[in-house]
Amino acid sequence: MENKTALDNLVQSISAQDFKNIWYRLTNKTKDKKELLIKDREEYGWSLFNSYDSFFEECIGILTDKDTGRKIREIYGLIAEIDENNGEIAELREKHFTAPEKSWNPLVDTQSEIMEDIADLEKKNKALEAKINDLKFEVLECFNQHGIELERTQLDFIISSVVKENLANLLLVTDSLKQILCSIEKQMTDAGDHAVVKNYTSVYLVTLLTLRQAQDVAIRDLETNATRVDTLIQVAKDNINEACTIAGYEHDKTLQSNIKLNERSIQISKTYKDILLNFSKQLADERPGLERSIKVARNLYNTVETASNLITVIKQSSYDYKALFRFSMPKINQIYASNMAREFDNISAKLRELQSQE
Repeated sequence: MENKTALDNLVQSISAQDFKNIWYRLTNKTKDKKELLIKDREEYGWSLFNSYDSFFEECIGILTDKDTGRKIREIYGLIAEIDENNGEIAELREKHFTAPEKSWNPLVDTQSEIMEDIADLEKKNKALEAKINDLKFEVLECFNQHGIELERTQLDFIISSVVKENLANLLLVTDSLKQILCSIEKQMTDAGDHAVVKNYTSVYLVTLLTLRQAQDVAIRDLETNATRVDTLIQVAKDNINEACTIAGYEHDKTLQSNIKLNERSIQISKTYKDILLNFSKQLADERPGLERSIKVARNLYNTVETASNLITVIKQSSYDYKALFRFSMPKINQIYASNMAREFDNISAKLRELQSQE
């Protein structure tokens, strides 16, 4: 029990320090960017679009640079290491077919030596997978502390998705906003100086605007990658058609097995596409409420120095947003079983290969 309490205190202290760092960096970032806060993107000329987007990309970087974000990025690094090891394993298995059983030449790898190398890489992968599992548990704990309830399979979807970085950024920005909403009332109540109060409102407003930017990026990539799944579906259909043109395919076990595998790929790909589009639609449906919260926060920001009922406005603004945003992924558990996660990893890997070829 004492160890658990000590761990909880450590996590809270790290989170608090990260949170202070976010406030400090956002405050510095918004000092000279008043125009970007009080105007919407549509009010800018084309020449300023890039500066608008780049500003909020920097804000996304700030809001995701914290303990939870670092854990997620570590997970991605470990996954990349596993992929690299799997590539080596595939090469070694291919090499194994032509390797001699014995050799007098120390520079020539024998079959047994190759199998030892494969076993070592597989052992490393198991250790990496165990570390990933521990990190995912820690990430879920961090989100739960801030009122964001995620199922393990939902987090797995974010980690394995082809748009994983952008979905993770959206989740991390939301996590920051949750912390801001939990602390802003007390901070603003304690602050007596109008300049300090306006600083807090600017952090609140810029976080809402950054969340909208993160949503835009996520929606765009979700829809783009949903269309890319169609490419995989077409490839699988072409494979089936090709198999059916080969004489005697009806009685050929290999061809029949290939057809069934391609049919399964089509089914899984369609399910995956539905998930991507479902999440994209969910984010789009939440946009009107987010736009309203931005208007409330912007009005607060513009009138904070003269507002006579400041705390009431703050509470109303926070209440509106809390009622709006309940971070919830699509009902993934009802769409696919957790043991299909590896299939989605494979689809994501194939889509990333397609993207790299363009």
